[in-house]
Amino acid sequence: DLMFSWNGMQHWPLDQSWNLIRLGRASCKYLLLGSNPHFDNLRLITRHDSIASGKVNLRKQPMLLDKALKVVDNLTFPDGPSHPMVLMMWQSSTMKRTYGGHF
Repeated sequence: DLMFSWNGMQHWPLDQSWNLIRLGRASCKYLLLGSNPHFDNLRLITRHDSIASGKVNLRKQPMLLDKALKVVDNLTFPDGPSHPMVLMMWQSSTMKRTYGGHF
């Protein structure tokens, strides 16, 4: 069982992204999610609608997901967006948030 989202959370409101993660943790063995590792999420946090506008770093505030089991990087095309994309995989049974956060 695997849930895959390459570029969904980069364009959804924050609450929908959390719903996807919760659903994946409850129903799948692995979650495979796209992330922008060098993006700081400051715009996501300060926007009133909390929509990621094309970029989100799953390891930074407010997401704060722990270290992924596997990471596939260099997935952005040379003429692609300015923020590179990586694919991160977590085992749902051991996935957690850093700093004591809860899903």
